[in-house]
Amino acid sequence: MFARENLFLIELNGTLVFLATDPRNDGYTGEVTVGVALDDRTDDENLHRWLLDDQPRRILGRAFHDERQFCVFGFPEQIRNSLYEEVGQPFLEVRTLAEAHERLGLPTAPVAPPQHKRRWGCGIIALLLLATGCLLLF
Repeated sequence: MFARENLFLIELNGTLVFLATDPRNDGYTGEVTVGVALDDRTDDENLHRWLLDDQPRRILGRAFHDERQFCVFGFPEQIRNSLYEEVGQPFLEVRTLAEAHERLGLPTAPVAPPQHKRRWGCGIIALLLLATGCLLLF
């Protein structure tokens, strides 16, 4: 069980990503929600003790009273009995944008558009024709 405050929240490929560092410093140009809090009420340390049918899941909830307050619950009953609504999107918590890209299987750096190579052949032929035309005039 932990609580994190002053996180940055972005969405990558339909996944909500909670970051410890500002993704704009790493070149992210999308929408960033600043000052997000994430509380975790799951008991991951004792996860192995649960029966298979009763094993907790990681369910993300958003507070009704504050859109920047999120909480991770282990059971649907917990979220129904709280002041949170289920978000219904996958999520992850990482330190940096590069780590988010790695965990989601995305390229870590923006892919540069292909550079078009100049075609020197056409220019050289045009230059030779021009030079030949000049010689014929003299």
